[in-house]
Amino acid sequence: MVTLAAVTQQVAIAGDATAASSYVLRGWKNVATGYCLDSNAAGDVYTRPCSSGVNNFQRWKVSLTGAVEDYRFFELQNYATGLCLESNAWNAVYTHACTRGNNQTWVSRKLDHGYIFTNNATSKVLDSNADQKVYTHGYNAGNFQQWISLNY
Repeated sequence: MVTLAAVTQQVAIAGDATAASSYVLRGWKNVATGYCLDSNAAGDVYTRPCSSGVNNFQRWKVSLTGAVEDYRFFELQNYATGLCLESNAWNAVYTHACTRGNNQTWVSRKLDHGYIFTNNATSKVLDSNADQKVYTHGYNAGNFQQWISLNY
């Protein structure tokens, strides 16, 4: 398992979330499944087929929350619900009222096919499967852990 301290590559995110722009709006498509990261008002997180039109439940505000050396820390807030992507030690992924806490802070890194998101509190990576489930798991660089940025 790779921890945040072991990540040696420059941390990056598609788009420029800087202090000058409070956030960028993105969708996230899983490389392995082709499904998009989705959520609902109840706080459930899953993947669904990517909408051909505007689906605010598949849009995420990506906000830079901090930086330490080469690491960039981000918050992912669902555009429709206003809730933030969060994870816990039991690998659950859900949305909750935004607090900017470590469980809601993610570090991104560019790989060959997409971006991975590592949770700052757990050091586990945002993952998905063919059953449209979303969870965190130890880093393995597989396509189920890689997400393509979609511009909205």
